[in-house]
Amino acid sequence: MSNNTQYPSAKGAFFAIAATLFWAGNLVIARVYTAQASPVGLAFYRWWVALAILTPICFSSFWKNRRILWQFRGYLILCSLLAVTLFTLFLYIASETVPAVELALISTSLPAFILLISVVWLGDAVRLNQVLGILLAFMGIVTLITEGDWQVLTALQAKAGYAWMIGATMLFAVYSVILRNRPGELNGWLFLYSTVTLGFLFLLPCYLWELVRSPALVITPEFIAAIVYLGLFASIGSYYCWNQAVHLIGPIRTAPFYYLIVAFSGVGGWLFLNEPMGWLHLLCMGLIVSGIFVANLGKDSV
Repeated sequence: MSNNTQYPSAKGAFFAIAATLFWAGNLVIARVYTAQASPVGLAFYRWWVALAILTPICFSSFWKNRRILWQFRGYLILCSLLAVTLFTLFLYIASETVPAVELALISTSLPAFILLISVVWLGDAVRLNQVLGILLAFMGIVTLITEGDWQVLTALQAKAGYAWMIGATMLFAVYSVILRNRPGELNGWLFLYSTVTLGFLFLLPCYLWELVRSPALVITPEFIAAIVYLGLFASIGSYYCWNQAVHLIGPIRTAPFYYLIVAFSGVGGWLFLNEPMGWLHLLCMGLIVSGIFVANLGKDSV
């Protein structure tokens, strides 16, 4: 395989890993701050910060290319609704009632949804190693979450939050698949700024409606720091990197990297929260990384 062929794969893998690293912090912050802010409020402030950061950098290009953006308005509206407005809202609504561990378990269905949509909707061919890789990484995730006792899965009680999280995962799977057909005229930053702007505008009426019905939010320095992280890293950094990864190596090969969120969360808890990490954690992370490697063997699927 030539260097020109290898380069997109390596670059795509780098972007996918970076996206999952940034997203790992989002689960912790969502779990901590949904008690302080409503799902609508948390989503609103998250994307408000992202928009405030992006506007000085991207607005001139946005205005210059407004005719091109209008040409692809349907595609941009769909992407912004799926990935910015609805996905974020569904995730934060689910986090109100579903423990983070169970949220992580449900979110691991993302690669399977992407694979299913790619095959059924787009007619993509799927290689055996891609299926095996996803299954291997999934085993690592479930083993990590259940601490090796898979019977724990039978004790999970049905909650409305499960439906919200499954819905969020399906929405992001559809978004990841249609990213492959992103028009060439919409470069990475222009596309990101456009979808963030539209997604934020779709959230605005919900936020204003809630504002007149709910008590004022108590703003603390810790909450400001959390929102800045969500806006800068969990929104701008992660979405840009994920978009680029899908663009470079395709949705099916990008999908297994999503499992790294749980691995990164475990390492972060060990480093910053003094949470224990034993041999089981290392074994499961090995399964996850091995699954990603197996799923990405062979030629690019873009």
